[in-house]
Amino acid sequence: MSTALSDSVRTEPAHRAAFSLPEVCIVIAIIGLLVAATLVQWRESTVIALKAAETLEHTRSTRELIHRLSEDTRNSQRLEIYAAFDDREERLRDGQLGNYLVLHEIDLDGVIQRTIGYYLLPAIDGTGWMLHRHDSAAGGTPGVLPHDSTAGSHPVVTRAVSLPESDLLFRCVRDRAVNIRGEFGTSGPVKLGRTEFVNCTLATRS
Repeated sequence: MSTALSDSVRTEPAHRAAFSLPEVCIVIAIIGLLVAATLVQWRESTVIALKAAETLEHTRSTRELIHRLSEDTRNSQRLEIYAAFDDREERLRDGQLGNYLVLHEIDLDGVIQRTIGYYLLPAIDGTGWMLHRHDSAAGGTPGVLPHDSTAGSHPVVTRAVSLPESDLLFRCVRDRAVNIRGEFGTSGPVKLGRTEFVNCTLATRS
């Protein structure tokens, strides 16, 4: 009897687990959906991170602009504003606006020791303006403004995207301070929504 039982056990067919074709297709589809969802989430996270980095870069650039302008204005004793870098026939007075700011540092004897200028020029690509800065400490004679033929040859500080007052940046305030209003970004290509609005008044030591 034991022999017959063992024979019957050995001759029973083995049951092996296997997936049918529809089951395999379903599993592949589910895996594909999971991978796609992961890729979409990764892409969205990357875009958010890049936007945050761009925003921080624009904010940093704007703060650096205000910090540099503040220092230059605070260290100067005389301020001049003209219509433009190539239009200096008339020095602007209280309430008037222009695109060329000149700052002079003067010693106790009344001698100009340093001259710094900020001026706007239209961007080459036609979108916005580029803010340039010249400094007699880096070359030039204090008190003598660069020739108007040198427009655009000085370092770019930042990019002005929008100027709310007739495309003019600098407003003269009582001949001793300057008000600056505009929307700024980095010196690279304009990216909408990645700018900082500035509205501040800076006074000289006079």
